[in-house]
Amino acid sequence: MPALALNVLLFALYVAASSIGLLLIKGALGRLGAAGNGFLTSSPDLFWLVGGFGLYVISFVLWIRILARLPLSTAYPIAIGLTLACSTTGAVLILGERLGALKLMGIFLIFAGCLALSVESR
Repeated sequence: MPALALNVLLFALYVAASSIGLLLIKGALGRLGAAGNGFLTSSPDLFWLVGGFGLYVISFVLWIRILARLPLSTAYPIAIGLTLACSTTGAVLILGERLGALKLMGIFLIFAGCLALSVESR
């Protein structure tokens, strides 16, 4: 597999595992807290919590692999930008969170900074 294709695959897997893991953790914690259940109580939400944690651990392993292949000044802005976009979109679509104009502007500014960092490194 060519280096560029492998890098794209690693980033896609990292962002998916990290974003989905965070969404599962947040959703499960919210429901467990609202129900007044303890974290060790057997419930479907405990399954989602453990699954989210597992995906988050997998994303960390992928992150280590990405860092071994790319400079931090390139990898970090790309990873943060993509994870921000996916996590925020998921929070709006899945968790029902609201995204106002000020938050959209903040996300845009973060993307602009990530783009500037990744372009300058080339």
